[in-house]
Amino acid sequence: MLLHSYIMTSFQNTYISKHSLHYTLRQAQGEDRFNPHAEPGEALSTIIAYILTSKAAWILAVLLQCAITQRATAQMPNSETHWSELVRIKIGGGVMANQHWANFPELSGYPVFTPRDSFNAGPANFRNTLSYAWYGGIGVDVPLSSAFALGIMANAASHNALLTTSEQTRVGTANGASADALIRYVYDTRVLTTGLEAMLAWRMFEGAGLSLCAGARGAWVLDRRVFQREELVTPTFGGFTPQGDRQRNVRQGAIENVEQIQAHALAGLRYDIAISLQGSWLLITPEVQIGYPLTRFTQTEAWQLAFARGGLAISIAAKPEEKPREPVLPPPPSGYTVPVQKKE
Repeated sequence: MLLHSYIMTSFQNTYISKHSLHYTLRQAQGEDRFNPHAEPGEALSTIIAYILTSKAAWILAVLLQCAITQRATAQMPNSETHWSELVRIKIGGGVMANQHWANFPELSGYPVFTPRDSFNAGPANFRNTLSYAWYGGIGVDVPLSSAFALGIMANAASHNALLTTSEQTRVGTANGASADALIRYVYDTRVLTTGLEAMLAWRMFEGAGLSLCAGARGAWVLDRRVFQREELVTPTFGGFTPQGDRQRNVRQGAIENVEQIQAHALAGLRYDIAISLQGSWLLITPEVQIGYPLTRFTQTEAWQLAFARGGLAISIAAKPEEKPREPVLPPPPSGYTVPVQKKE
């Protein structure tokens, strides 16, 4: 009622201002011969004042109406359970960048061919390398409160890497001379882990889907193969053997002395996009995470594995069945008495 009265008053004021404006315009245009001192500047300022006054009244009325509607909507009881209060099953995956922190001369059981002595120091150590792979898994999110949830996920991840180093040396040629040569040493590793991770998610803003996550991952190394080779990069002619073979020391097998249980500290961000369906919630969750190694990859080499990953999780949460509400009957009118049935 107050808003309606305000709108009607604004309309009446606008109507009066409009007639005053019309009269002022006539003065400015010289149509009113009884006011020869009217100036166009006064008419222009009146036009601007009219526009601002009329528009501001209607804008203010619309804003007041929106505020009243929003407050009334917020005060209405919501019978639908919020998605953050429900247990949800999820499946997810994505791509990951594996950062291998390495600094060792050779792998145990797979020595390089070049001997190391006082005359030949051999190639430089195998050092850090970056590789890209995949991860994926299935899990569950359990709400602990309106702001916190515990996520448990079983997943698998690939940590393949190409560890390389090189050596500049001189080799003999067929005519008895020597030439500069570049030899590359390669460990092509294939690593696969499967593990269980627990993440505590903190929803930072009420009603929003952004969450800060922290937790840990423990994994078992399933695959730990290595393919070793040494390549003659330059010169482009000749080889390691009279037959011209440009690769040597080619072998493959399992990486020795691997720490079978790999542990990582996890941290990340995720954003839940909730879609209400019939009887359930569908949540699409982009997420990014980093993993810091708490263990070495092998017991004998200075080699650790860190990673950063980004992907998408899709989860489903079943809505609880709503119990039918009992109808609320109005009270009986004053003076009404409930008839009592007589027993026979």
